[in-house]
Formats: sequence, structure tokens, C-alpha cells
Amino acid sequence: MGSEKRWWLRREIFELLLWCWVGEDKNMDWMLSVGPEPNLPCGPSPSSFLVGLRLQRGGRERRKERRNGFQASKKGMGNEKHLRLSFSFFFFVLFFFLLLISPVARLRRWQWTSRVLHCREEYLQQIVINQFSRVAVDQRCSFLGNVTLGASISLSELRQLYHVVIFDVVLAYGAESDRLLGVPGEDLAGIYSAREFVWWYNGHPDCNTLSPDLRTTDTAVVLGQGNVALDVARVLLRDSSALATTDIAEHALAALEESSIRKVYLVGRRGPAQAACTAKELREILGIKNLHVHIQEADLKLSYLDEEELKNSRIQKRVYELFCKGASQHLNTTSCQRELHFVFFRKPDSFLQSDTEGRVSGVHLEKTVLKETGTGKQSAFGSGQFEDVQAGLVLKSIGYKSLSIDGLPFDSHRGIVPNIRGRVLRDGSEPHLLEEGLYVAGWLKRGPTGIIATNLYCSEETVYSISEDIEQGKFTETADMRLGRAGLVQLLENRGVTYVTFSDWERIDSIERAAGSRKNKPREKIASWGELLRAAKA
Repeated sequence: MGSEKRWWLRREIFELLLWCWVGEDKNMDWMLSVGPEPNLPCGPSPSSFLVGLRLQRGGRERRKERRNGFQASKKGMGNEKHLRLSFSFFFFVLFFFLLLISPVARLRRWQWTSRVLHCREEYLQQIVINQFSRVAVDQRCSFLGNVTLGASISLSELRQLYHVVIFDVVLAYGAESDRLLGVPGEDLAGIYSAREFVWWYNGHPDCNTLSPDLRTTDTAVVLGQGNVALDVARVLLRDSSALATTDIAEHALAALEESSIRKVYLVGRRGPAQAACTAKELREILGIKNLHVHIQEADLKLSYLDEEELKNSRIQKRVYELFCKGASQHLNTTSCQRELHFVFFRKPDSFLQSDTEGRVSGVHLEKTVLKETGTGKQSAFGSGQFEDVQAGLVLKSIGYKSLSIDGLPFDSHRGIVPNIRGRVLRDGSEPHLLEEGLYVAGWLKRGPTGIIATNLYCSEETVYSISEDIEQGKFTETADMRLGRAGLVQLLENRGVTYVTFSDWERIDSIERAAGSRKNKPREKIASWGELLRAAKA
């Protein structure tokens, strides 16, 4: 490893220490903008990370500029380079030493490490909830739940009430549909979308009656190798006693306790170098106890194009390295009761039907080969060779799909609203004309990809577009002032729509937490619309 790489490795470690322990300071870069979470028993945590990214956007850019500047001038640094490395390393060692001997820590080294990981992983959900709660209680923010755009209120009515309408699918619109494979047998019983399955075990009222059959088969096939695919595989393979202390829905836990699933196949069109999952999710499923992970050694071999792809993506390289590590660590674990098979270079050609009741009995897979398409990435193409995998349960994790509503321009092929930096374009306009006062953000803007941090940057771009339009005077006050929230509430009440305020949501939250505490769970989710509304208005 070159000295410049060691410098940045030490820098990242140093930032991690600061990230976990330095007090909140909104005037500093995001990596220092960290404060204690009062609701977390572990004390200081990276709870302000998301806020820091949103409010201190320049921090990451400045770090990138410093990094580029350092790398660009490394040849001419001479003794200054060694001085800089020694200086940074000295402060890293000093900080680490003070941390270990400080009365504030009072922990052994392994305990401190465990504490950091515990804060980052186990309490991430609570951190995100706290961040959204801070926004929701702001007087400038109004939360109205149980309102369906296109049913409770139309888009045109909403636009008449407000100067600016922002669609953020992560918070309001939702990607409520699924992509279809379009292969024979897709409508057989026993085939579900991963979204439906996730909604089922998370207690979503729309899927609380899904009732997947987990008792009459010991094998499940999950089509896809993204984070959602890994999530559903993890739920199927984890011991029910471990799930019992999570916030999984009660009806799902009861079904999983009687599950006969012992083998799960995760099927992907491309190879481990192109897997769509993140390192965190992959590491979590590979760490399940008493699980035999099966990965074909031949699938781990890299082509020249694979190597080029990994050179350009540090995240993808980490995922590939985890696959290699997982394959070597599980060579002698064939006696495990549960098995996870990663099946690469395969795509579904059709679904096999059992002799009775029209249920699925397996998947007919076609082997694929990767070819460069001129975009710098490789695509999978069928090879004409086939094989079957027998399974009584199939979960399709091939992507979410947003739905269109009346009056909203929509690209059905891409599943997004056509836009320029968040500004919505009119349907079929040439040259491009903008829908005045209409904006989009999140998955509806760019498609169902990315994580929370990705949506932060996406939303920032839309906010900048709105700010530019305001500065240019596109939203001038008119004689007929828009009614805003008051008009929206009046319209919903006139139509008999039972809307939920943030105070109502807090009552639901309190009831679920109280029910969960009696079972040693974070919460016991209410899984029906009627019960949710009764709890909200209690």
C-alpha cells in the first residue's frame, strides 16, 4: 500500500473516532457535527450525521478538494509529504491514547469498539426516527397522514392550495408497485414480490393477510441480489428466537416459527463483481450463525472487464471481497441446518408448475454471459443453456415501480417523472417546457435506487432549483392568497377523510412501544388500518 493510501486510511480512522465522540458543532464539517442522542443508552452516537450532510454540504466537497490536491501534488511534496504524514499520525496516536485512558471512556479497547459498532448498527433506526421527529415538530412543517394523492385529493386541487408542490417518494408518494419479469408462470400461487413479503413481515396493513406458505416446502428462491433480496433471505434463514426480539410483526413471527424453509437460493443475472447489494447488508447475512454459505469458486473468477469495473468502484470491490471471504470461511460448514446459495450468471426463463392447485414448484433458469455494451458496464445475455431449481416459494426482488397519477407527467418505461434538476417537464413538450411550480425528488425523480444519503443529495438539488426559481421571481404573491394547510385540512374534513397529524402518530408510536416492552421487543406493530386510526384518535 502506497504512503498516500496509508495517509487516507489513517485519515478515515481518525474521522471515525471524531464522528463517534466529538460534541455537536453545527459550524464544523459533517464529520465533526455529531451530538449525543438522549434516548440511546450507549451515549454519544453519530445521530447528527444526516443533519450534518444536509446542513454542511460543503464539508464533503472540501474534503474531496483536499484529497485531489494532495494526490495531484504528491510527486513534488518531498520532505513536506513526510512531515504531513508524521504530523497526522502523531495526532491520531495521541487522540487514540487519550481516548483509551480518559475517564469518559472507562472501557477496555474491545468494549469501546463494540460500543461504536453497537451505536452505528443497532440504533440506526432510532437515529433516523429522531431526525425526522425534529423536522416534524417544527412549526413550519405540517404532517398529514392517511391521505392518498389521487384519491383523497387530486393533484390539481393540491396545486391550487400551494405555491410549490414537492413530490418526494421516500416520504409521501411511495414506490407502491413492482416490476414484472414477463415470463410464463409468473402468476402461479407461491410467487410473491419481495415488496409484498417485506410489507408482510413489517406489519404493513395492506399485506397483513398475505399468508405465504412456509410449511410445505423447504426451499425458497429469491430472484435478485440487492439489499431487499438479502433482507428477505435473512428473515427466512434466521432463527425465530433471534427475530422475536426485533420489531417484526406478530403474525409474521408466528408463521416463521413454524417455517420449514431451510435452503434459500439468491439468483442474479450477473456476477459477484456486479452484485447490487451493499457491504453492510452482505456482511450481516454472511454472519448468521449455523448457516452454510455456498458460492461456486468458478463464479468468483474475474475477467479483465470485471477488474476494470472494480477499480472504478471501491464499494463494489468491498462487496466482491466479502463474497471471496464468505466462500472460504464456509468451506467446512456443510453440517449446518440452513443453507444459503448464491447463484450467479442466471436469469429466470419460466416458472415450473406443480401437478396440483396451480402452485409453483421451481424456476427454469437460463445461464447468462456478460458482454460490454459500450457504456462501460457489462450486461447479461442468455447463453441458450438451461437448468431447473426446485422450490415451493419464489420471491421476486427485481425492483420497485412508481405509479402515475392524473395530471402528473410520467415516463412509464423508466417509472419516473421527467424532470430537469427536479423541475417537472410537461408531457411530450419539445423543446422542453416546465410545469410551473411543480417539482419532484427521490425515487420518483431518478428511479428506485440509492439509500438515505443518496436521497439527501437528490433532495438538495431540488431545493436549489426551488431557491433559484424564487430568486428569479417565479413565485410572486397574488391577490388570491393560497390557503395552504388550512385549505387542505378543510377540504379533507369536508370529504370525511380521517387524516393523522404528527401528534396522532406519536400516540400510535407510544401504544406500539408499550405493547412491545411487555414482550421484550422495540415495539409491537399495529397491522390494520382500523386499529391504527383508533389508536391515533384515542
